Amino acid sequence: MLGIDSFEMADTLLPFLWLAWMVITPAGPILGWLTYKRWPKCPHLIKIRIVSVSATLLISSLLLTLSHWSLRSITANSLLVALGYLSLFELTWITARAKPRWLTAFAPIASTGFAIIVAIVVYTGLGFLFAVGEMLPTRNIQLGHHLILRVTETGGATAAHNSATLIVAKQSPWTPGIEHMIYQRYVRDDECESYRLHLSIDDGASSEEIFCGQSVIDHFTFHH
Repeated sequence: MLGIDSFEMADTLLPFLWLAWMVITPAGPILGWLTYKRWPKCPHLIKIRIVSVSATLLISSLLLTLSHWSLRSITANSLLVALGYLSLFELTWITARAKPRWLTAFAPIASTGFAIIVAIVVYTGLGFLFAVGEMLPTRNIQLGHHLILRVTETGGATAAHNSATLIVAKQSPWTPGIEHMIYQRYVRDDECESYRLHLSIDDGASSEEIFCGQSVIDHFTFHH
């Protein structure tokens, strides 16, 4: 799940993310190959540090992508994913130096195949704009109790919007840069147009209500 600094940034941020990934995409295999060539000459302590940092970045980016936790800023999220992408090539090409070579040699081949898929998505443009556009909210509303309401129109930057995804995320008061998604719902336009979606927070209620205009369409439990 991706946060965003403010929803007004969505239209201007998307082209910059695209340009950044046009550079990062080929940089991954190149970095992996350079590491592979220089690996035998690296001091042992440097090797340990490279593997430790790369593994940490890769695991962190995977957790970010696959879990309901994320960083507050889409810029920070994008940076962590990019570092995880580069770390993937570092580790796979380093693995190719291990034995048995007939087994580990497939690691850089597999990662290069992954890079080709990413390159097709990035350089054709449409796939990248569609995928990232799905993550950029059109409404980003600060609520009480460290809650944020986000509405993201489905279809990204390349399709007519006929549905929306409503997300409620909670920011931790102890770690302001991190948030956790506590509710998500996909809503078609024939159910409710995205601009009519809103949330009611009631301190005395046992659950919170999701509204379409004046009508309740769903509810979820939230411990204040």
